[in-house]
Amino acid sequence: TIVEREIEAPPSPSVLIPVVHPLIDLGDVSHLKADNSANLYFSDRKAISMTSQTSLVSIPRTQYPIVRLEHTSYVSSMTCSSESAILEFSTQTAFQTSAADWKQKIPFILVSYVSSCGAGYSSKTRDYLLVHKFAPNPSSKSITATITHVDFSTAIGPSSEVNVQIGTSASPRSSSKAKRSPTEGQISGVSSELRSSRRSVAPRVTGSKTGTFSFNNFQTITLLQDDSLTVQCVGCGGSGTITLVGSLTFTIANGLTAASINLSGNMQATVQVSLTANNLSKDINIGSKDLATIPLADISIPGIASLGPEIKISSSADVTISATGSLTAGADLNWPSFQANMDAVALTASASGFTPSLTPIDQISGTVSASLNLNLPVSIGIAIDILNGKFDKSVDLTDTPTLALTGSVSNGGSCSGVEISATLSNKVDANILDLDTIDIADSSAQLFSKCLGTQTTTTATSGAASSTPTSAAQKKRQAFAQTYDSF
Repeated sequence: TIVEREIEAPPSPSVLIPVVHPLIDLGDVSHLKADNSANLYFSDRKAISMTSQTSLVSIPRTQYPIVRLEHTSYVSSMTCSSESAILEFSTQTAFQTSAADWKQKIPFILVSYVSSCGAGYSSKTRDYLLVHKFAPNPSSKSITATITHVDFSTAIGPSSEVNVQIGTSASPRSSSKAKRSPTEGQISGVSSELRSSRRSVAPRVTGSKTGTFSFNNFQTITLLQDDSLTVQCVGCGGSGTITLVGSLTFTIANGLTAASINLSGNMQATVQVSLTANNLSKDINIGSKDLATIPLADISIPGIASLGPEIKISSSADVTISATGSLTAGADLNWPSFQANMDAVALTASASGFTPSLTPIDQISGTVSASLNLNLPVSIGIAIDILNGKFDKSVDLTDTPTLALTGSVSNGGSCSGVEISATLSNKVDANILDLDTIDIADSSAQLFSKCLGTQTTTTATSGAASSTPTSAAQKKRQAFAQTYDSF
């Protein structure tokens, strides 16, 4: 019985929202001073703790001095129009510190995340306000600034280096302890969501959208069908868990200057090709077929960068058949623990754990002579998008097991029935931005040779693996790992 499984709808993107790292001291009045560098934190949940997974956008040198209002508790309210912003301070010291410092820094950028100032809050992004001039009011402890709303690119400048770390547990460089906000006044320059993130002591949740994904997708696909032959991929697909960590560095003027993608996890895949023939003698070349494309949730820092991972399982086959009957051949593949690193700028890649254990699958009925070469590439692709499409490329890591299966009718010798043998080869390579394909590993092993029928002597064999690794580290690995069920 063939069980059909519908393809699941693509998951919703994991949009990372602005947060304040728990180590930030909101009671430090110096955070009101404009600085020519910025660390901006993001997470997939509103409330984070010291052990929560966060993502970081770091700009070591910005075009304008920047004040991150989310890092202070001394702004009691903030309202904005298209051309002005009014900030009220909870203490005279905070007001005086801001007025004295900002006077020396014009023009500068105010960074905020509040519903009362700009459109950023509704789209889960910070607002960047370019201050041209301002008027302080000591009696009300307020500042009225003349502003222009600008985007992230304008705020940091075309030559500023931007470092993006996604799926990490980034911490501020400051070693000072986080402190509770003063009871006098509550910050409005940063939203209540950001305030709650500072107060939270929630434990880290395993399986965070920030970088860990699980997938499960199997289905049956008809590859070829006519009056005398039906070829299907039966129950094909994959499942597993993948953790992604990405680090990107770019400038608006020069584009991507550093990019490292790290993957780890486990995968399982099943690919079976079923042939049913009716008095047929034919050579068949089945072209490449996409058996399952499994999009994983994009990890997005809106307006700055996103990583879009997906799993793709394909097949291609060459078949020679002379038969009335059926043949089902394929494999269950298992990668219990793998790791990979791809550098999209240095054009290098390395991986371990990508030699699968394999359980062959074969079923023959009728009088069948056939040979089958089946390629089962499993590809992990990561799309990299910077600044809403200014840079849009991908890196791909592909593991391609090839199963060579031969079945022949024998009426004499050691086997009276069908002699069947199988060999597995495995190749791992990486495609970096369509600029270079890097060979990582290449290995092969005989899986079995056996008789399906009456066997007069023992013909089952288990061949030793041979491996042609492409690096010194791979030469130290076991040549090939293999398992198979008895038939």
